[in-house]
Amino acid sequence: MLLGWGLGAALILGWPRAYVAAAVVAPAETSGIAVSTLISANSLAPGNLLDTRPGGNFAIYLAALRSPEATAMLLRETPLAEALAESRADGPLAPLRAALGLDRPPDADDAQRWLERSLSVTQSLASVTWTLELAHARRELALELLARLHDFAERRVREELMALVRRRVATLEARLAQERDIYLRTPCSSCWRSTSAPCW
Repeated sequence: MLLGWGLGAALILGWPRAYVAAAVVAPAETSGIAVSTLISANSLAPGNLLDTRPGGNFAIYLAALRSPEATAMLLRETPLAEALAESRADGPLAPLRAALGLDRPPDADDAQRWLERSLSVTQSLASVTWTLELAHARRELALELLARLHDFAERRVREELMALVRRRVATLEARLAQERDIYLRTPCSSCWRSTSAPCW
């Protein structure tokens, strides 16, 4: 039993360290009414005003954190692929994979699985804030990855909101183009001429 405890303690102490980069974020729409909801033509339900679940722009923000586009951005703009390759080479199964010829560089699927496993999003029970935590063996890289994810998610929110505004404006412009101006097409009863201004 003592030998087993000693082996367990040695395994825990020898486990590679991981640093956790954390950030506390809060939605801009604390009442549940998002700007995108106000722009849309859907009616507001009164029961949603006190709903604590993420909605509107903040739901887009949270969904973008673990999206495949975020993973592609990390692989393109950060040394995440090199860090995953180093972690795989230092793992206990690295000699076995090399012997079986299964060793390969990490791809987008490996990075996606690592992001879903390493990034945690926790909602606070006492306030409207959310805590983002990202664990990595390199402290500077963990902080850089979390900052890049935050910037990417905010940029995605702005892009989605701008696309929604463009669609609404295009719909309104098309509707206005089909509207008929009654003053231009109705003859004046006094001077019997078509005019856009009232006759005096």
